Amino acid sequence: MSSRKVKLRRLARVWIWFIRKGGSAKTTSAVNFAAALAYRFDRKVLLIDLDPQANATSHMGINPRGIAKSVNTLFTTIGIDPREVIIPVQFTVKGKAVQTHVMPAAKPLDETDLSMKATQVGMFKPIVDALQCDYDDIVIDTRPTRSMLTISALVPATHGIIPMEAGVFALDALEDSLEDYSNVKNGLNPSLKLVGILPTRVIETTNLSGGVLGSATKQYDQYFIRYLDTKDSEKIERMLYIRNSIKMGEAPGYGIPGIAHEPNNPASLDYIKLAEVLHAQA
Repeated sequence: MSSRKVKLRRLARVWIWFIRKGGSAKTTSAVNFAAALAYRFDRKVLLIDLDPQANATSHMGINPRGIAKSVNTLFTTIGIDPREVIIPVQFTVKGKAVQTHVMPAAKPLDETDLSMKATQVGMFKPIVDALQCDYDDIVIDTRPTRSMLTISALVPATHGIIPMEAGVFALDALEDSLEDYSNVKNGLNPSLKLVGILPTRVIETTNLSGGVLGSATKQYDQYFIRYLDTKDSEKIERMLYIRNSIKMGEAPGYGIPGIAHEPNNPASLDYIKLAEVLHAQA
């Protein structure tokens, strides 16, 4: 009998970014989180765009109108290997060559979402399951509205993150998204972990950002992402958030993540810190 040991590969962590509101920096966060994991830890990362707007696809320099196959192909065509849809993307961060893989979206995905019934929300899980041994991390961007596609992405996810813009109307969207999480957690995916709420586009000097965050932390304090830091030789607890940045808004025009466009920008540093904290906590 052979005594040779077989090394088992750990299944990928599946991170889903979701909120039922546009303008929350959801796509920006998904793209830069995926890029930061690859840059900071040399993780093999797949970014899946599950939003018919295909903004994550464009953000990574892929023209959604110029591709023959997209994630929608896997919903509408039998016998397609998910790997046939994936596109490798290269970029540079502080002189370091980084690669992530992208499963792009295209406009026809909207029809798939609108026609999807509650009994079909398990359709996406086999697609993710087929890729879990290929990657260290799978990051999913979702559409910013109530969506069966988002529910279908929550089913195979291991970790959920809700980006919340520090602005008016944010709390209503936060409540709706927490309801989506609870429904899936209590039914189709009991092992789903809510990593937490990530405030985005925070302007530290404005009363509005402070007021919204203050209201949110009063109601949902246990959900905010925190980590231990050291100041004057003492351990202190800090809350993670992403600072507002014009440079982050410029990056999609260049087809690269914000951390590649301006790596020393405050928001870029925040996304890298996010990757460091969540990689350590997961």
